[in-house]
Amino acid sequence: MNPSEQSIANGEWRRLHPLNLLLDLFGALRSLVIPILVGAISLPGRALMVILPVLGALSVTAIVIRYWKRQYKLSEKDLVVREGLLARKVRNVPYWKIQNIDTVRNPLHRLFGVVGVRLESASGSEPEAVLEALSVEAVEELEAAIRERGGEAPAEARVGAGTAGEGNGAAEEAPARLLYRIRGRELVRLGLAWNRGLVIVGALVAYLFSYGRVEERLPMIERWLRATLDRVTPFAGDVPAWLPVVAGVVLALALLVGLSILYVFFRYHGFTLEGTDDRLRTVQGLFTRATATIPRRRVQRVMVTQNLILRWLGGVSVRVETAGHSEHAGGWQSERYLAPYLPQERLDAFMTEVLPDWAWSGLEWRPVSTRAKRRLLRIRLSAVLVVIGVAGWLTTPWALALLPLLVGWVVAYVKGYVTYAGFALGPDTVAYRSGWLKREQSLVAFSRVQVVALEESPFDRRWKMANVNVDTAGASMAAHWMRLRHLERSDAEEVWRTLDSRVRDTDFKW
Repeated sequence: MNPSEQSIANGEWRRLHPLNLLLDLFGALRSLVIPILVGAISLPGRALMVILPVLGALSVTAIVIRYWKRQYKLSEKDLVVREGLLARKVRNVPYWKIQNIDTVRNPLHRLFGVVGVRLESASGSEPEAVLEALSVEAVEELEAAIRERGGEAPAEARVGAGTAGEGNGAAEEAPARLLYRIRGRELVRLGLAWNRGLVIVGALVAYLFSYGRVEERLPMIERWLRATLDRVTPFAGDVPAWLPVVAGVVLALALLVGLSILYVFFRYHGFTLEGTDDRLRTVQGLFTRATATIPRRRVQRVMVTQNLILRWLGGVSVRVETAGHSEHAGGWQSERYLAPYLPQERLDAFMTEVLPDWAWSGLEWRPVSTRAKRRLLRIRLSAVLVVIGVAGWLTTPWALALLPLLVGWVVAYVKGYVTYAGFALGPDTVAYRSGWLKREQSLVAFSRVQVVALEESPFDRRWKMANVNVDTAGASMAAHWMRLRHLERSDAEEVWRTLDSRVRDTDFKW
């Protein structure tokens, strides 16, 4: 018995790496920045000199107690985590229930040679355990315990949970194969398409308006702009007055694009996807290296998105939804991208290699109802007329000048949406697509479907339409919802009967 197996057999309690103290201290400092700034502005100096040491002492004491009372151990069947002094909590996480393993290494982690670990199960509401800093050896030991003992579920718990013994240490794990690697020019294209510069600027503006006393700086900014314009005007000569405005807009757009490319470069630099027979693994990030392990059997849905710029560039983004995944931040991956940017012509081959049991190519797409266009036009044009009428009555009749523009937009949207929207039934999968400027496709295997519902409102019945709602484990309302809308009543009933029959005859697999 090696030392790792001996420690597991003994059930030894272990503390996290001492770096947790420093990480918690940085977190406390971030949370106290705003109160300290507010206090520095509003409180007299003597009161501030008393309050700051008290706050610091209380924070440090709480951090030390939290670190000292937070321990974990690896038993034969589960990971046990206990924490708390007054309100104590002990959580037992069976190895076989752990579905997603994420790791993160920011510059501070790498400096001290530690790794942050996040473990998720099928609940998806919150992680089962977050261990902010473990040594590399401890992480390897934890992953080995999960891999070797993950298949040792009770017999009754393994029903419908996949092949018994998956992940059992009796079988040697095949070496990982490189399935995808993002290239530099693809990072640039992704930055152009995603336009994350607006997110950065919006966050900065919100922060400044909330805490930066922007109203006091606006006159200073105005004086700077006027001085800059006065210096440029003598050299402008006969330049039209509108040219500086256009130049400013172009420069602003260039700045946004540059920020977006920079954001994507930092976040997705070195993105790779590797795969073994039973799991996928992604690695990404320049300064903060985030790793996500995705068991293939846990994939619930595949989503392919393509906005207008991606369509012009000939690329798509591919991501998956897994049982047990929840949205989170703080350096952890909040998306399950398999390929942030993939040339569209490689999509079929990529999907066949990554998820060979999911039939993607060869799907026969069927359109939505022929009456969907007329129905959507009536609804949206009526809404436009009401909004423009109210705006013209409350503000100015000039609001009516927007009517042709909005009507043209609605007509273009409805035509594009109805033309692209559709569904497909494969031998073992169901697919749905929708959108106009941003197109989205979702694919779900029958073995991942939990609930199939046939839905119709009074308006649906009037137009002889119906909807089919396909629900999977961990389905996110924020993602492309698998709700097959605006189908012919006969088509909806056919899809519902087919799915209902296949789902009842197929063992559900986590």
